[in-house]
Amino acid sequence: MIKDGKFVGDFDHLYENFDDPWKQSDKNIIDQSRRALCIHHAKKLAKEYREKYNDISKPFTALELGCGFGYLTAELNEEGLNCVGIDISHVAIQQASRLHPNSKFCVAEFGDYKVINEVQPNLFIFAEITWYVLPKLKEFFEELMRYKSLTNKQVFVFHSLVTYPVGIQKYGTDYFTNLEEILSYFEPWVVYKEFGEIFAPLPWDPESRGTYFLAEVK
Repeated sequence: MIKDGKFVGDFDHLYENFDDPWKQSDKNIIDQSRRALCIHHAKKLAKEYREKYNDISKPFTALELGCGFGYLTAELNEEGLNCVGIDISHVAIQQASRLHPNSKFCVAEFGDYKVINEVQPNLFIFAEITWYVLPKLKEFFEELMRYKSLTNKQVFVFHSLVTYPVGIQKYGTDYFTNLEEILSYFEPWVVYKEFGEIFAPLPWDPESRGTYFLAEVK
């Protein structure tokens, strides 16, 4: 997806040629601890929402952006949440629907506000997709603020992203390269509830870090 410091973005080709390109089904990779955090916070937010509104006609809903083969979306649904997964790749969505028939998936680009308005999410999940949507982030988060104002509801974001040390990262360095810079970048649009960094090195990069944050849109 990123080659020689440049974004390629041929997602359909990736999904057609690899059984599990992001190792979403692997329980022993850097993503898993933060996936557990995502599920924990989603369940906690859903519980607080039910206690506050007690309206079964408007369930707490999560939207996973760039869901790939849908493992996280499916896991959230298995935990009793209402989660929808979207991805730009038709191939990925077809496979996600086949692998997880009890979850809902649809093809949509990042920033497809029609889908957002239809799903009406309370929680937006960014699980390792941010490097691939950098030019669209500012517009998207400004739209989230408008969405919150129009819907008059609390809107949350769970964001996870692997970062790389100086000299290794070649793409996106003008946006952020570590947790501190990530938090500074998103601060105009969100209020942080929790954030952290997990040392769980990737086999090909012993200095990589798994960052995450939970935040409420301003």
